[in-house]
Amino acid sequence: MTRTFRSVALALGVLLLPEGLFSQEPGFKLIVNAGRTATSIRRPQLVEIFLRKVTRWGDGASIEPVDLSTKSPVRASFSKEGLGQSVDAVVNYWQKQILSRGERPPVVKSSDEEVIAFVSSSPGAIGYVAPGAALPDKVKVLKLTE
Repeated sequence: MTRTFRSVALALGVLLLPEGLFSQEPGFKLIVNAGRTATSIRRPQLVEIFLRKVTRWGDGASIEPVDLSTKSPVRASFSKEGLGQSVDAVVNYWQKQILSRGERPPVVKSSDEEVIAFVSSSPGAIGYVAPGAALPDKVKVLKLTE
């Protein structure tokens, strides 16, 4: 096989790969109650919300973050890609906050369906679900930005 033929074959192979293989889409969908006006959220604000350093939305409403179980692969993706930390690091953070300040971590739900139900029934709620989760009209996806 000639060098030129190999180069063309490699280029064609890359072009024929499934669409989205190289996309930077996160391994989760960030969701809020449909009543929230925001359409996106900056990563630093998301971190502050899930570590409860910020507890109110811009309109003064209480923020109610909700996590999935520590065993969930979606939570692992969210922790890494959304918060920039491992699940263990977030758990350790909350253990320290509970012991030293009596703070409480976000509510934990065991499934996407439970997170969706919580977010749809709580006006200030924010959570995350698997990228393929079907969403009702009572919740909407927030775009995560830097």
